[in-house]
Amino acid sequence: MSVQPGDAHHPTTLGQLDLAERLVVWSFRRWVSGTENWGLVEHEFRRQFAQAAAPGALRSFAMFVEALRCYARRVIRYHQPCCPCPRPPSFDGTVTIH
Repeated sequence: MSVQPGDAHHPTTLGQLDLAERLVVWSFRRWVSGTENWGLVEHEFRRQFAQAAAPGALRSFAMFVEALRCYARRVIRYHQPCCPCPRPPSFDGTVTIH
């Protein structure tokens, strides 16, 4: 069986992702688009996580993004923060972050 666009395993919009997946995609796009958006990410983490868990989750997320930035062996391509569609990884030698 091949996976077709629109399948549950190949979402074509952010709305088709699970809540946790949407949070990661939404946060990543804003985090890498500039420090002026970091407050938005912090606010969303505080909204999604328990008050005591939010700071640790945000630190872990920031470390994840920093690790990608420092150690990725390929260029990471991603959509702009407000883009509604996730994309599959590209296969031209780059890594795509939805």
